[in-house]
Amino acid sequence: MSDYLTGQRFEVSLDFDKPDRKVRIDFNALCRAEEISGHSFLGWEGELTGVRLKALMWASLVYEPGEKRLSYDDVGDVLNAKIFDVLAALTEAWVKVMPEVEAKAGKTNGDPLESTAAVS
Repeated sequence: MSDYLTGQRFEVSLDFDKPDRKVRIDFNALCRAEEISGHSFLGWEGELTGVRLKALMWASLVYEPGEKRLSYDDVGDVLNAKIFDVLAALTEAWVKVMPEVEAKAGKTNGDPLESTAAVS
């Protein structure tokens, strides 16, 4: 996906279940994450819990045409080994799609997901 005005791509690459997996946070991903987790992501400024992290990662994965999608539990299994890489990729993708978060982030040293220390 790209911003039709600027052409900016709202995705990042990450070695997850395969090398160079694309992660994209957009409106559809936020809605999918809300549907599966029952937690709000639009306008969210709260703590990043394990449920939110897993839901956002699952909803943000980009697949090639015909590629088998990972189940929600599969994403949790991969997260066990890749949690810090995932946090970095999701933070990067979040800032790309929500630039106003970056502007407000002066209080949090530029990391909109700074409260990740409390992942549960």
